[in-house]
Amino acid sequence: MQLDFADVLAVTPSWIDEFLALLIDHVGLQQVELLPTTNPSVVATLHVLAEAEEEPVADLAKQFLQTLQQR
Repeated sequence: MQLDFADVLAVTPSWIDEFLALLIDHVGLQQVELLPTTNPSVVATLHVLAEAEEEPVADLAKQFLQTLQQR
């Protein structure tokens, strides 16, 4: 499942954390991909989640940030 946040105006860490946690529980971590985005709200939120050390959401956030750095 690919998630595209390109047209999202804003997200909060608590919302996206809960959303991703439930999605990962439902389909599995390997089935969730966050598509690259330059949306500042999404990028900042994923930085917060990557630091939270709450697996598997933090793992997904770290994977997304690594992808951005490689671009």
